[in-house]
Amino acid sequence: NRVLAGSEEKLRLGVETGAVGVDMESYWMGAVCQENGVPFVTARVVVDTAEHAIPVSVARRVMGAGLRRPWPLALRVALAPWEAPGLVRLSRAAARARATLTAFGLAWLDGMNKAAGE
Repeated sequence: NRVLAGSEEKLRLGVETGAVGVDMESYWMGAVCQENGVPFVTARVVVDTAEHAIPVSVARRVMGAGLRRPWPLALRVALAPWEAPGLVRLSRAAARARATLTAFGLAWLDGMNKAAGE
């Protein structure tokens, strides 16, 4: 298991498998829920498309301790300023994804509440 960070690798995997996205995290949650008879639903958004590479500094932090400590990432960007445009793009995409996922979640919960009230 590893992060698919490079755009070339993601595009190659998409061509080989026909996949339009890779969601490794939800599989494990769903498997645990299924084993325990717990209903499970997931909704995902795509932040890093196949056409865009994740900046090396982000990929390294995600594979390690995640982005819990921003100072090592800030230092990496200071030492590799050419990654800044990719980080700005990633930040904007994450904001759009967060808004989309929030809207979906609120609509889904509203639908569940209405169905429970029937």
